Amino acid sequence: MKKILLSIILSITCIVAAYSQPAGAAAYRTIVTSGNWNNISTWQRSTNGGITWVSITSSSQIPSVNDSVFIQSGHTVNLTQDESCYDLNLGSATGTRINLSTYALNLYGRLRCVNSAINTWPVTYTSSNPSTVTWINSYLGGYINVVGNTRNLTNPSEWGNNPPGWIMQINLNSGQTVTTNTGLKLRRLIVNTGTLYTASTSTGGYDIRPDSGAALTGDIIVNAGATLSLGYTTARTSTAGAQFDSLVVNGVCELRAAVLGSAALAINALNLVVNYGGKLKMSNLVSYTYNVTNFSHNSGSYVEYGATAAQTVGGEWPATLVVRNLIMNNSTGLTIPLSRSVSEGLIMTSGNITIPSTDSLILGTTSTAVLTRTGGAIIGKINRFVGLGTTGNIVFPVGTATAYRPLATNFVSAPLSAGNISIFHVDNGTSSTACTGFTDGSYTINRRSNSYWQGYYNSSITGMNITLSADLSGQSGILNASETRIIASIDNGVSFGLVGGSHSAGSGTIAYRTGFVMGAGPLTVRIYFGGNATTNPLPVKIYNFNAKKINDHILVSWHTAFEQNNDHFEIEKSEDGIAFRTIEKYIKGSQNSNTLLKYEFMDVEKTISNVYYRIKQIDNDANYSYSNVIHYVNQSEIEVVFSPNPITDELVIASSKNIETEIEVYDISGKILFKSIYHDNLIQINTASFPTGVLFIKVNQNGMNTVKRVVKK
Repeated sequence: MKKILLSIILSITCIVAAYSQPAGAAAYRTIVTSGNWNNISTWQRSTNGGITWVSITSSSQIPSVNDSVFIQSGHTVNLTQDESCYDLNLGSATGTRINLSTYALNLYGRLRCVNSAINTWPVTYTSSNPSTVTWINSYLGGYINVVGNTRNLTNPSEWGNNPPGWIMQINLNSGQTVTTNTGLKLRRLIVNTGTLYTASTSTGGYDIRPDSGAALTGDIIVNAGATLSLGYTTARTSTAGAQFDSLVVNGVCELRAAVLGSAALAINALNLVVNYGGKLKMSNLVSYTYNVTNFSHNSGSYVEYGATAAQTVGGEWPATLVVRNLIMNNSTGLTIPLSRSVSEGLIMTSGNITIPSTDSLILGTTSTAVLTRTGGAIIGKINRFVGLGTTGNIVFPVGTATAYRPLATNFVSAPLSAGNISIFHVDNGTSSTACTGFTDGSYTINRRSNSYWQGYYNSSITGMNITLSADLSGQSGILNASETRIIASIDNGVSFGLVGGSHSAGSGTIAYRTGFVMGAGPLTVRIYFGGNATTNPLPVKIYNFNAKKINDHILVSWHTAFEQNNDHFEIEKSEDGIAFRTIEKYIKGSQNSNTLLKYEFMDVEKTISNVYYRIKQIDNDANYSYSNVIHYVNQSEIEVVFSPNPITDELVIASSKNIETEIEVYDISGKILFKSIYHDNLIQINTASFPTGVLFIKVNQNGMNTVKRVVKK
């Protein structure tokens, strides 16, 4: 018996010594098998690190804020009022517990096990009648109340996998954080103030398991002003996909896992509810699996993307879910792979949102949504709902990976009926093309920009009077911004004319068109910049761009018929038609010219069967534009045939060599759509699921690449 007592004393002494406490703190241990916290007969007290213990003699000596408490194995302590302590240590033997009843135990330090790892404790219980092995009993509503300042819980037994059935609340001082380095298993977790941060590791992390002892029970609540930062999985049990009842977010719930461990990162909940002011913040660098049955994003809620690496929308935002407010705060970019809807507002702080050409970001569903932008652009289509009675500026924050190209529609008078306007920007560089001349008042328009905005006004929206404004930033060849016209094409760029209304002198880099009255739709229109050879010639025009083989080299040549402030050209080359590199950095331009000039460059690099070239033209002010891409093919070495072109549901690739062939399919942005390896010289690929538009088919045989540009209808 003496040896056993000595062992317990030494164990407690070691733990007391291992953790620092506030100055003047004492250690307390239970000395009865069952007693009340506020009863002096329940405790012995040590003020010298557990070397000597004495009975307490006054209620003023009851354990409090700065003291460490040890409930020894087999002992039970009952709360009859709210109490406080620094550390709470629970013995590991059956029958050890604290009955909270309806009260709170304010915890300023750690909750941990004394004699063994907490995950070895028995978990036999029933939700209606907790057994004697339920260490923390809070079925009557009592809870462990985590208060005070920041601490890092490093011991694996601290706040560990206790048997379910207890409640924890986090009520830290403002700006403070508790970090857990172990799992949590409990009936209910409520984060009221401060931050609860669950740590991740190089192989995974530490989970939270809400559980009341039966399927689909247990919940997590994050209240306004508080943050729950999850570094790993949440699930009811260790069984894959075991759902708990609800994750309710009134504050911030951050998902920030950076490393995928042995188990899939997942939110396993029957209900995921984000209420007014609540935010689901996606800081994760790896994908989460969302095993959620019911998503509820209520009015005034937010979803934010804010990682340090590029992100892609996943299961946290199903295509059927309408997010109320979206915050884009990832400077490295976000990809939305399918159309998604945002009903109330879009906040663009930094980074671009990329959307496939066949899909769109729908902003506003039954009323006009609010756009707030300080950075970034939408690369793809944005569809904005314009509600009845809408006036003022409706901006479409579109652009490219490197340039912001907004188009704005200022509603001078409200539309007579609500509807949708869709806009996306098509980047064809900063060059221009001659067009059939037409006049706007006394101004002749005979040139148009190659880049443009594609707009669609549906049949629902009618009777609107708007001012169009478009940003000229980066457009070459503008000598007089105030005279730059906004022109239109309603036949996909075949012919050009006025968009309606009247020209208004631009301000700075903005071109205007006022008084555009929209009648009955629908209308599909392309918006261009218009100029002429005298006032706004726009940039250099390149003609007769071609490449031909001379001996073992390739001669690249081109002509210009007009040059304005043309400093020089660069020659770029590609082996696959996708990734280009510079092979000549400076071929001097002619500055200003109205005559036909010829330029040549000899590519002396090793000749291969298929190469691509393009010309980069740089102005004196460092603005630049690209020519079209030309494809040089050595006809004597053609080994691959593609058919048909355009394609619909199938592409056939025939090769003269029956060797291993790797096929890759890219869209126009360079995103890979398909990749596979074949061992046949007649390959059939199902293309029904590919997006419409320009595609690049890359064929690799023994390191030799052949790339074909095809059009999918």
